[in-house]
Amino acid sequence: MRVLGCSIGAVIALLSVVLFPAAAVSAAPSARYFPETGHWVKGEFLDFFTAHGGVDIFGYPRTEEMLSDGRVVQYFQRARMEKWPENPPPYNVQLMLIGDAVMGPSDPPIPPDQVPKPSDTTKTYFPQTGHTLSGAFRDFFTAHGGLMIFGYPTSEPYRGPSGFIIQRFQRARMELHPELPPPYQVSLGLLGDEYIFVLGKVPLSATLPVPATASPVTPVPSDGRLLYQTAPGGDLVVSNLDGSGAHVIGHGMDPAWSPDGTRIAYAVWGPHAGIYVANADGSDAHPVYQGPDTRAPVWSPDGSQIAFYRRYDGFVMKPDNQTREDFYQVVVVRLKDNSTWLPPNQPYHSYSPTWSPDGRTIVFRGDDGLYRAGENQPATRIPNTDFLFTTPAWSPDGSRILFTYLNHDHWDIGVIAPDGSHLTFLTNGSAAGGEPVDSAGAAWSPDGRWIVFASNRTGTWNLYIMSSDGSLVLPVSSKPITYTGAYERIVSWTKGGT
Repeated sequence: MRVLGCSIGAVIALLSVVLFPAAAVSAAPSARYFPETGHWVKGEFLDFFTAHGGVDIFGYPRTEEMLSDGRVVQYFQRARMEKWPENPPPYNVQLMLIGDAVMGPSDPPIPPDQVPKPSDTTKTYFPQTGHTLSGAFRDFFTAHGGLMIFGYPTSEPYRGPSGFIIQRFQRARMELHPELPPPYQVSLGLLGDEYIFVLGKVPLSATLPVPATASPVTPVPSDGRLLYQTAPGGDLVVSNLDGSGAHVIGHGMDPAWSPDGTRIAYAVWGPHAGIYVANADGSDAHPVYQGPDTRAPVWSPDGSQIAFYRRYDGFVMKPDNQTREDFYQVVVVRLKDNSTWLPPNQPYHSYSPTWSPDGRTIVFRGDDGLYRAGENQPATRIPNTDFLFTTPAWSPDGSRILFTYLNHDHWDIGVIAPDGSHLTFLTNGSAAGGEPVDSAGAAWSPDGRWIVFASNRTGTWNLYIMSSDGSLVLPVSSKPITYTGAYERIVSWTKGGT
């Protein structure tokens, strides 16, 4: 794997030299903002950063804290820190084996006849990987944390394509720069940058700077379970917020948690079409409404009713004839007796309902925009909306309505007040240039502080979590998903989880 390590090193070899003066703005004893990259380091990560060499060893932070495979992590120019709360200090923070991830596994061990004898004090032999340390690299290794920071050597020193002597480690790449002042003659390669920007292992949106005024102590979301569909009519999957523990509980579309998280609702098409309710594990699935082309069930806040929409046959009158057309209407089913009611004065095409937090009002997408209605409240259009607003979702505090919007050639996510004011887009799929990026199918966290949504920003569709103002985006390791643009409600969020 030496070729991979060298080729990536050649791409950004000059970046491995110290790029910025080691200065930062102090914000609070437990948090520190780095204007050079626009990110905070806080708490246990800041303690580890400060205790083990700071910028010279780790570089500047490249992201905020984020979730990855069930752990809170943070990326730096040269490393990824991971929280291991089950371990006592100082092992509650550990470093990813990012050297192995970027440069590949260890080179073959040195031949037995080259293993230094115990009396040879110029070299240190590591039988775990079969490689040695000596000279300036050994001095640097010993002075800056040893195995905890660098891991075992995975190669012998060799001359890289840029002409510098290089040695690889499980967590680092040391490079000898004799032209630099003595403290920096051994520098560390920017493996974190290579992992993010060359290998593309971290969504670029997660590396965007955050304001120095942003709260440095806002935790990443940790409480909750996700229910999502892999495709319309595909697997229904329950997982933790980071995607761990994912398991299939059924098949259908437009899944939704009940308010207490004990049941789910979803739509089924085909021979047994209708709106179904099941336990949270998928058991006891049964229809509460049967009929073809039903979609998008959502629970009332008290769990007693489910609103959804259905297709029905309609006719358009013309001067000389009438033509059949597919119409859609919002329906509400009362779960106590499966009776139904219709919000009055609906447009001919009404889709994707959502409930107000008090359960009195429904907002849905209609022919000319978003509409408000109730059991005895005729539907009226919300100002400043049009037919491109889809899949509305009312926030838990009632102040905002989340929506997906067809923005020319891509889907974006925005929020608007129930009265049509304060229209704000949280994503901008055309901002990066090149091919536009889609973001769609958004849903609120139970506390309204976070939003889960689907996006193809890495080339394939996956789930993401973002803060309610759109300033922080965290990837979810979801199963592969599909978005078709057919007003899917892809994902739902409830409390609990591991």
